[in-house]
Amino acid sequence: MNCRVWNRKWMAAITFATIAFACGATPLQDPAPAKHYVLVAAMGQHFMAVEEEQSTGTRLPPFRRRHIEAANALLDRLVLQSLDESIARAAPAHPRLLYAVPLPASTPSGLAIREGLGLRSAIAALQGLPGRAQWHRVIVVTPAFHAMGRDDLPARTHGLGVFFQPRCDSDQRSCALGTRPPTGPLATTPEGEVRPANFYVAPYSYLKFWTLDPVTLDVLDQYESFDHQKLASTSNAALPSPQDPADRTRIALNIQRVIDRSVQAAVAQGVLGGKVEVGDLEEVKPAK
Repeated sequence: MNCRVWNRKWMAAITFATIAFACGATPLQDPAPAKHYVLVAAMGQHFMAVEEEQSTGTRLPPFRRRHIEAANALLDRLVLQSLDESIARAAPAHPRLLYAVPLPASTPSGLAIREGLGLRSAIAALQGLPGRAQWHRVIVVTPAFHAMGRDDLPARTHGLGVFFQPRCDSDQRSCALGTRPPTGPLATTPEGEVRPANFYVAPYSYLKFWTLDPVTLDVLDQYESFDHQKLASTSNAALPSPQDPADRTRIALNIQRVIDRSVQAAVAQGVLGGKVEVGDLEEVKPAK
């Protein structure tokens, strides 16, 4: 699927129940004979919603994970939009071609990431296109996977998603009384104040960028970029809710912001040019 990305005015309308947007599909076309950056997203169709739940009989925190289908290449388009804008600023002389590559819908998202399905699907889609010698560089974006927790987010974080923390994440007294905690994870209120929070919602973006040689499609470089934003309510006793229109809009806008920051970090690390440093490269093999 080839989707040209439009502007951001529709972002405020995203909800977790209706995370879909129409995109006219057109066949892959031969690129113009110029030195293009070819930007490919293979993010799959699953947006993750994770919530920590109350547990008994174990010290391990349980998490309820829901895979929300994002149809019509929505996740690819969110990533491509940010990548296109970042590269336009960093390398304005180079035109860009944008491609969204679908993944098999039946493949579990975590397994697809660990087996490198996104990269392999992108390479397979590009191999049949002529004129690759006229391309400057290929950049493929796929979900990244991290087995361990980080920054107060749960383990097994991958791709794009939102983490809901409805349990007390500071001190029990502050949570019980609904007062501001003296310590705890820092989160941003609707007024823009950054303070310790009892409860929060955290949109996150965990992406992997692959820089490919356009002729051979060999991997020249790879870079993982993680970002998130903890969001608190004005009330110390409340959790931002996707059912509230103002909170829903705020969460949706921060989904795009964390994607933007992930992409900008990757561009700043040099994914545009690719580094041929053998000591830093990892051989990409399918999992057995």
